[in-house]
Amino acid sequence: DKAMPPYGVHAVHAHVAGETYHGATYYGECAGKMDRLGGPAFEVHLLDVDDDLYNEHIQLDLLEFIRPDKQFISKDALRQQIKHDIEAVRSALD
Repeated sequence: DKAMPPYGVHAVHAHVAGETYHGATYYGECAGKMDRLGGPAFEVHLLDVDDDLYNEHIQLDLLEFIRPDKQFISKDALRQQIKHDIEAVRSALD
């Protein structure tokens, strides 16, 4: 059995294409992706990166748990939370 992280937002180091980046990742049940993926997934946001890294292999080092998973009443509420999460991740990685 593999130990999996708790559902929610984590500060990470992401290793992609020979580089290491700071990032925020959500691990959990991604709306609209559960049927396709067959279970929980990681959604990764790399901080301050504009490179096209789609279809690249990625390795994540989960460094700090930021907050547990939660439901949002609107897309606007989700957008606001994402802004707060990114600020929290930046603080955790500084």
